[in-house]
Amino acid sequence: MDNKFSWMQTIGAIFVVILSFFILIYFVAPIFDAVMTVYWKFFGDPRFPADDPGFVTLLFRGLLTSGASTYIAFKLAFKFFENFHEKTVALIFAVTVLLWASVFIYAGVKVGDAIMPVVILIVGIIPPMYFAREVWNGEQI
Repeated sequence: MDNKFSWMQTIGAIFVVILSFFILIYFVAPIFDAVMTVYWKFFGDPRFPADDPGFVTLLFRGLLTSGASTYIAFKLAFKFFENFHEKTVALIFAVTVLLWASVFIYAGVKVGDAIMPVVILIVGIIPPMYFAREVWNGEQI
């Protein structure tokens, strides 16, 4: 990216990244998870039930979903807007994700659940922050 950027494109990219991330996390991911469950019922190993996945399987699905949602969100911003300020978009996205995750971490601590803050930290914060760091460093995803 050259030194000329448009604030309107930056604001548009911020909205595209944040809205597409949350739409993918809350609407597309459950559909994908249901499709994977149906696929596993027909083609998976019958020793491992699809309806009752283990903790590691759920953690891996969460990492995959969170990482893929973040990747697609930033990819959409790079596709639709060419002159936006990447550091501003990455910073506002990172702050939004941290605020979103902090609500769940606080809820887990308030209820007394020990595993919820750890899972939110691993699944909800690490993959989005990795892609936000890549965009911050000027890497086009």
